[in-house]
Amino acid sequence: MNNLTGFKEFIIKSGLVFILVSIILTASIAVIQAEDKIIKVGLINETKSITLKADEGIKIKTSDGYSFSLTNVTHFQFEKTGQFIRINNYYFASDYILITPLGAEMLNINSRDYKGTMQLINKKQTITVVNKVKMADYLASVIGSEIDPKWPEAALRAQAVVARTYALRNLNSYLSQGYHLSNTIYSQVYKGHRVTTPKVYQAVKDTAGQVLTYRGELISAVYHSNAGGKTAQGAVIWGGETPYLQSVDSKDYDAPNYQWQKKYSREELKKILSSKGIKISKIDRIGLQGLGPSGRAEKVVINDGQQEVSVDSSKFRFWLNLRSTKFSMERYEQGYVFIGKGWGHGVGMSQWGAYQMAKEGSTYQEILHHYYQNTKLVKKDVGGIDNEG
Repeated sequence: MNNLTGFKEFIIKSGLVFILVSIILTASIAVIQAEDKIIKVGLINETKSITLKADEGIKIKTSDGYSFSLTNVTHFQFEKTGQFIRINNYYFASDYILITPLGAEMLNINSRDYKGTMQLINKKQTITVVNKVKMADYLASVIGSEIDPKWPEAALRAQAVVARTYALRNLNSYLSQGYHLSNTIYSQVYKGHRVTTPKVYQAVKDTAGQVLTYRGELISAVYHSNAGGKTAQGAVIWGGETPYLQSVDSKDYDAPNYQWQKKYSREELKKILSSKGIKISKIDRIGLQGLGPSGRAEKVVINDGQQEVSVDSSKFRFWLNLRSTKFSMERYEQGYVFIGKGWGHGVGMSQWGAYQMAKEGSTYQEILHHYYQNTKLVKKDVGGIDNEG
């Protein structure tokens, strides 16, 4: 081999390395940028007034292009007055008002600090408050709101992946109300900046852009507090086959409310059922129907001695304020004792089960693949979330 040939091979190899490095860096930048995309979280739905605090004042921009700053005060009261939103002596009939903090990073509403900006949507008779926040900040708050930020890293990372997957799959849930997701259990619990820590931000960073998919589609990444020893099959709880939501063993035994009891007299039960439209003369007996592999029933059957009424177990659970649908019943002289395990619907990842797996040395990938069968962990750009309006 002559020197010229060796030099050419060096150039070719160096070029290939450069191309590969460029591809890797480009992919990494895309994921980082994805975490910077904006998500709209509904904080207060339809209210008449909002108290907002900002240490260094605020900048106000309206949907029709009007813009100014208020720097001489730190407390602001926004009120719905007729067709207007009023602040001090200013009245706005704009579709929405965008509020940005001056200097400081956060705005305070209802004693909670939030990163990002606030959008006040001017509805016919009320105001809806929306927090426009970066995906990374949203996820960090969800982790800190949903589980203990001091938990093992693998549990925090698993929560970061399922929270990101859930958010992206459900971005259209509340568009008719002007935002993507709510801040409650009906989406994911989001309590703002106070519940975040460097450790939860690290979990978001360590899993940047990672989501769970099944056959190329984002999964329904549902989760719950604890499964009472075994998760529920999705089809048993909600109907419809979801192959990746199967019943699996779950080590939730350190969870509070792993076991629970609740007592109701027959008269109390009859009153509750009557308020929900279930008309029966008396309660002769209660039974369970369609037990799944986790010990949860599809239906609760109430018999008054002459007829039977079948009620969806999830509805029955909420009507009676039971921790989960994993329960049995024991009769006593005046009524029934409901004896149960677990907290939540029981489908998907058990947060306390994830905690125990992490404590025993499982990786977050192992936790995710245990609770979501035959899914793939992939990186995804969260494009499509707007930065305006």
